[in-house]
Amino acid sequence: MSWRAALTALLLAPGPAVWAGTCPGGLIGDDPLGGNLGPAPALAFQELYCVEIRNDLPRERAEVAYSGVPLPESLALTDTDRLLLVGPGDRVVAAQFDVLSRWGAPVNDATAPIRWLEVSAHARVAANGVSNYSLRRYASPPGIADPFAVSITQSANQWTVDTGLATFVLDETNPALIASIGADLDDDGSGRQPIYQHSAQAGPRLVFVNPTGDDVIVGPAPGGSTDPDQVFADSFEAGSAGSAGPVVLDPGGFEVVESGPVKVVVAARGHFPDPAGGSLCDVGLVAPYERFGFTAVLTFYRASRDLGLEFEFRNECSEALGGSWTDEAVVVRHVGWELPFALAGAVVHAAGEQALAQGTATARVEQRRGAGAGPAWTRRARATLDGAVVENGEFFNTPIVAASDANWVMAGGMPWLRYREPQALAAATGSLVLEFVSDTITVGEGKGIWNRAHVSIEPVGQLPVTVADHLEGLRDVLRDRLERGLLVRAPLDSVNASGIFPSLGTQASSTIKSSYRAWLDLLHSETVDPGGQFDRNKNYGSQLWPDTGSSDPYSVDAEQPNDSSAGMNYWDPAGVELLEYLRTGEPPWAWDFALPGYWTQLHAAYLNTGERDHGNRAGLAVTSGGPGCEFGIECDPDGTGGGHWHRSAFGSDDYSYAMSAELAYALRPNVGLRERFAQAGQTVLNRYDPAIPEANREAFVNAVNITRQVIQHFELLANCAEFVPGQRGMDCHNRLQQLVDELARDNLAAGIFCQGEIDFGLGLNGDILGPPAPPPTSCFTPQQFMQNALMYAFFHRYWSNYGDPPSNSVRRALIEAPVILYQQGIDKLMGGPAVDPN
Repeated sequence: MSWRAALTALLLAPGPAVWAGTCPGGLIGDDPLGGNLGPAPALAFQELYCVEIRNDLPRERAEVAYSGVPLPESLALTDTDRLLLVGPGDRVVAAQFDVLSRWGAPVNDATAPIRWLEVSAHARVAANGVSNYSLRRYASPPGIADPFAVSITQSANQWTVDTGLATFVLDETNPALIASIGADLDDDGSGRQPIYQHSAQAGPRLVFVNPTGDDVIVGPAPGGSTDPDQVFADSFEAGSAGSAGPVVLDPGGFEVVESGPVKVVVAARGHFPDPAGGSLCDVGLVAPYERFGFTAVLTFYRASRDLGLEFEFRNECSEALGGSWTDEAVVVRHVGWELPFALAGAVVHAAGEQALAQGTATARVEQRRGAGAGPAWTRRARATLDGAVVENGEFFNTPIVAASDANWVMAGGMPWLRYREPQALAAATGSLVLEFVSDTITVGEGKGIWNRAHVSIEPVGQLPVTVADHLEGLRDVLRDRLERGLLVRAPLDSVNASGIFPSLGTQASSTIKSSYRAWLDLLHSETVDPGGQFDRNKNYGSQLWPDTGSSDPYSVDAEQPNDSSAGMNYWDPAGVELLEYLRTGEPPWAWDFALPGYWTQLHAAYLNTGERDHGNRAGLAVTSGGPGCEFGIECDPDGTGGGHWHRSAFGSDDYSYAMSAELAYALRPNVGLRERFAQAGQTVLNRYDPAIPEANREAFVNAVNITRQVIQHFELLANCAEFVPGQRGMDCHNRLQQLVDELARDNLAAGIFCQGEIDFGLGLNGDILGPPAPPPTSCFTPQQFMQNALMYAFFHRYWSNYGDPPSNSVRRALIEAPVILYQQGIDKLMGGPAVDPN
């Protein structure tokens, strides 16, 4: 018996029941392998929450669920050492707790109470069911042993991740990151068979068109484990690409983000340099720099051999000051990541929509670029085996590719492949290839493309069915994990008790609630359901996601993506849906539209220059969106869009309407979004310096007033202040308080949202001069709907986290502004005090 088996027997021994509450319910794993760590300890505890994990799909799910839950400041919980998650039967569930933010302090301040706590759990949830768990704080550290806990250790430049069933050795100096993988064949936790060894074909790869029109490969050249004519047929013609250059990691670019025991997360930042200089960005404001950046994030799970990959690819080139916002776009043919596995006598498998097919050399499933003209434009998808097409369609709902031999089966999945064209999954007899860009596209100036993938690794001997049947079932599993990952949710009364938000209401019914929910259901379905705005506006492509397709909701139809209009999350419909998720716990409100919508806004719509901080727009929305083709911008002749969405010449940087981005991060924490918070925070730090005399501040750049532009920027600064670790987060935290102190003194002194001084040359974008200048005797206020959508939420967020500034005017404005709105701006029934619910 192995030591893990002995410990498993001990953990499963019956223990004393010390709590007779009714919170835990639903399913729990059968043994430690499934996350059941034995009886809860007979120690005193306080139940913090009864959290839920909901599965709205018609099949049982067992996977790592994770999300942030809000905690009230009054709990005074400063560390996670005494926390446990307890499930049905008073059994401990394998769980991990990470601090996302703290009350009134930067996230690194270990003395401040935790505000958002990330809870990761090895969950099991019935089909269309809910599993409930008791989140407990014990009086002393409970010391629960987990034989399958995932851990990470360092030796020089190598890091070893042990998941209990696999060992991943990582090299922090190698852009491919993975040096080797060894995996357990029989689920007992002992022994590791080598299944991966780093080779020249491994890791990230870019193919782009340089300024002279030649193709350049940066990273491993196609070949060896793959056939370029088969696997990369749409990326470039074999033999036409220039000599390969190396991918490089940025100095200090490797980071351990989470260290177990349920998941280990590591991140690495790097660039794709062309040795001949074709990858340089030269905007004349700074020294030329490498334009092609990336962030790779690997996630490893307890009791698993699987691998999660997040990959953001960036065209970081922009002067970051002003238009045209399109002159630094680039043509990219391929962005991918290759994983060459050590398989013997392997076969390959592929499926799009039909039954799985098997080949002997190469397999590929791809969402191709659409084709046709005008009304005849259509989407295209295909699956190939050994170079022959085996399936065609407009799109595939559950695509999968895999490779297998007598011992192992490796499969890959990517989310929303059917929408984010052109992308592909490929397999050769010795590798999996994740093609985040699989065909020629234009990547817009200062644009990032977010990507996700999940790689499943299973020993054939442990499968209860044939390899083919296993892969058929895995198609839904991969899609579920990537497009509807399980979330840990605090109940509504606990969310309200946290004090982070104004009350989100109760479960009681009312006419207003019914009317509101009916409209929200209608808008949701008319956006994302088949035949809705997503389809009618043809919002297809990896630099786009369904959003407000037009300022005219009755004019969203486009004949091809060239004609579609890209929104900027106007008035935060994505945030509305995340709030509805907090109210109801229904997964569609998080996954159908909001989370990927926020990822696209922050990575692609907002100006994305990586860690560059020149100019004054990085991390902000620079235009109001607009079509992919307008004002003479050249578009792709096949109608698939020019990559210039969100980069038109119309608008300014006051279209950063992502006013609930903190919810997108807190409800599904990820490194990429946190990086975007950091970059936007740095830009706001650079632009708004309280040391500049108020009379010398430039309107539209650093005037501190209550306009939609400034409050949008300060909201982004608040995201940096709350969630970004290290010195950057500390700087954002300090600056945020300085700026709100000034607004409280000058703009909120009368208990209303006072916009700014009148300047007939600048409109209402002047600064209210503070002491020794006399206070104004009158002022304009922002439009009421902007106060409702932007200003009130920002100041409430600040007040709930930091309290009132010395002037005490933020709290006063939060009270008096709704009173004035009720008195002056809301229809009443029959002229009386009752609000008209219609």
